[in-house]
Amino acid sequence: MASDHFAKAKKMRSWNFLTSQFGFAEMLVGILAIDQGDVSFGIANAAVGGLALAFFSDRDDRIQKEIDEGVQAYNRCQILN
Repeated sequence: MASDHFAKAKKMRSWNFLTSQFGFAEMLVGILAIDQGDVSFGIANAAVGGLALAFFSDRDDRIQKEIDEGVQAYNRCQILN
């Protein structure tokens, strides 16, 4: 069903927003820690934040795929009726 695809895309987009905020916060904490002189802690946090942003940035393609599949399912339903 089209609604299932749209619901999944919405859920993925919500989680994508939260995880990107986590990644940004970790990078900010890392930069501030480096500025305060705690280099190893800062580098670790910045690395975790950067990895989180890199890992979750490819989810945009999967979200768009779910939306496209939802549109196709909706169009199939409209053609059959």
